[in-house]
Amino acid sequence: MVQSLLQTSFNGGELSARMEGRPDLQAYGISARKVRNMLVTVQGPAVKRSGFRWVCNAKGLARAELLQFVFNETQGYVIEAGPLYFRFLTNDAQIEASPGVPYEIVTPFAAQDLPNVQGVQSAEKLYLVDGRNPHQALTRTSATSFAIGALALRNGPFKDQNDDAARTVQASAATGAGITITASAAIFAAGHVGGLLEIEAKDFASIPAWEPQVKVALNDKRRSDGKVYRAAALPASGSERTGTERPTHDEGSERDGTNTGQDYNAKDNGGVLWEYLYSRAGIVRITAFISATQVTAEVLKRLPDEVVSGPTDLWALGAFSDAEGWADSIAIRDERLWLGKGNELFGSVVGDYEDFAARDGSGLPQADLGVRRRLPRPERVRWMAADRSLLVGTSAAEYAVQPLNPAQALAFNNVAIPKQSAHGSDRVQPVAVGTSTIFVAKGGRKLRAADYAFDRDRYLAPDVTVRAEHITRPRITRLAAQMEPEASVWALRSDGKLVCLTWSDDQNVRGFSLHETDGEVNSIACIPSPDGTQDQLWISCTRTINNVVRQTIERLLPLWQEGDAQEDGCFLDCSLTYDGAPATTISGLDHLNGATVTVIADGATHPDRTVTGGSITLVRPASKVHVGLFFTALVESMRLNAEVQSGSGLTKLKRVVKLGLGLQETLCIRGRRPGGRAVAVPLRTSSNPLYHAVPLFPGEKLVGFPGTYDREARVVVESFQALPFTLNSLAPRLETGEGE
Repeated sequence: MVQSLLQTSFNGGELSARMEGRPDLQAYGISARKVRNMLVTVQGPAVKRSGFRWVCNAKGLARAELLQFVFNETQGYVIEAGPLYFRFLTNDAQIEASPGVPYEIVTPFAAQDLPNVQGVQSAEKLYLVDGRNPHQALTRTSATSFAIGALALRNGPFKDQNDDAARTVQASAATGAGITITASAAIFAAGHVGGLLEIEAKDFASIPAWEPQVKVALNDKRRSDGKVYRAAALPASGSERTGTERPTHDEGSERDGTNTGQDYNAKDNGGVLWEYLYSRAGIVRITAFISATQVTAEVLKRLPDEVVSGPTDLWALGAFSDAEGWADSIAIRDERLWLGKGNELFGSVVGDYEDFAARDGSGLPQADLGVRRRLPRPERVRWMAADRSLLVGTSAAEYAVQPLNPAQALAFNNVAIPKQSAHGSDRVQPVAVGTSTIFVAKGGRKLRAADYAFDRDRYLAPDVTVRAEHITRPRITRLAAQMEPEASVWALRSDGKLVCLTWSDDQNVRGFSLHETDGEVNSIACIPSPDGTQDQLWISCTRTINNVVRQTIERLLPLWQEGDAQEDGCFLDCSLTYDGAPATTISGLDHLNGATVTVIADGATHPDRTVTGGSITLVRPASKVHVGLFFTALVESMRLNAEVQSGSGLTKLKRVVKLGLGLQETLCIRGRRPGGRAVAVPLRTSSNPLYHAVPLFPGEKLVGFPGTYDREARVVVESFQALPFTLNSLAPRLETGEGE
């Protein structure tokens, strides 16, 4: 019995072997067993991906990570982050310091640090952490220059205050860049150099309180609002009395009265000029290690005189240093910069990402000041992401940092960290697509989509790889989001292959495809195209060309769109394009020296060539020539299933006798059984002149198929030339036997 089947969509993407026996699922009929170097589209067709355009070689052979820096919708930068250096690419080219010399800056990130770097951007500054080095700030100083330096956080954050009264510290001076801090116990380590130390006076008992309408002398000290002031000048009238406005300022000098006229008792009004001296707590940065009980330091915030004249047990070491560790996760949310270290979260002052003050000048916490919280369990933070709340992924669970009272802003006394799910996360920075935050689950094999569910008042994170669990093996190491022309999540596997997840909330599309190239992809990043209309995927890739290992930086060319000029289509990797007057010698191919390359000339196939001396010679002149490395693109169907009188034909012997294809702007494809002989699909006619581009074929094609009886009855449709290929539909004619 011969039956005609029809598959009109492939946006279910690639399914795993576990789904072979589930033709009852709707996804089965819109999916494929393999989708290789083809992108599944939201509308349904599978479209051959374009090639990767070579931009430059990386600095050396050491693995280069790619970071993104997006200044605006038309000014995006890809950062080549190599051992102890950054290089920059923008406008589809590498920034040069001088002709032929790449622009480069020195960084502290060694080779082993680079895979752990996480970053978050605010305007012209990219904040970077990796867990091993001091936090860094990369600043765009012009369209073609950047500067990087250690992020000097102000006013904290600090660890818990010392709770052992026997462990005290004392300072040699209240101000200065070379003071000595002496401790009564071994509290310091060499790794504390560069870190902060907060020292607080035990009390201000020796300093009188400020009072109104009392006499003071020049240079007298008074305490007010938790701060200490000095009488810098008396009223101009000659009165020595204070005014009626209590001093509360925490910098400079202010008067406490009018300083002129008389009060209702006919006495001269007071108005002492009070100079702010210090608050209860001061801050120093440790500059040198002397011993476990002594360090030298630079005063950042004046110390109280009381910690110079005597010891105090009120002190706290900074949360970040080589000794205490550095943040390894980072995000911006609620107008705060958030840093994650261990199971602790540190939020900056609202609106000031580099100030982590937790108390005001009076020593009191305020709603808009820094926040520090520990997670409910001792789980190490793997990542943070800004969503409706600040999402936090740990090795065992996912949390949301949010206000305890939603009617008020998040603050030190209004913060909750409820657990949202218990999946566990890997250390890969998430990406946002649609309304979801996509993250890699513990083990590196599953992609989960965190999305807020109003009916359950929590984030749910379903497994989006549940029907394609095979495609992420061995594990995912990096994610990048591309919103245009197709909303896609690109995932880099640890074996150097790329996985693409086509995503649409509106159409409920979650379709996977696998992308391979002649080499190993090391890192990925997405930035806007120079015209702002699309997003570009960039890769760093290790390629072996003529037995020479090279590391290249390349970008994915725009996806083929209906109506594109045939000669513009480039489906070659590590490619370059010549566009000019008709020529037979194509040069500038030094990065492909010794390689046998595929050539497409004016939209037509051309015999392969070997690059010699950085150039090739064509057999005929051409004005638009694409040169690069060939890759195969294919779609392999699921096991074909046709109903027979005795029930499902899934396990019956069957064969494909005819293959119907719905095509759109396609050339040079063939059909076959998996592992079987291929038959070219004739899309060229005798009227097409030799050595000229054959018009792209649109429409349906029915061809004979070299099928044999088996129980799977799959078909493979593949592209065997570097030309466009869009598969709209698959219509095999299947002959099924009633017997075994």
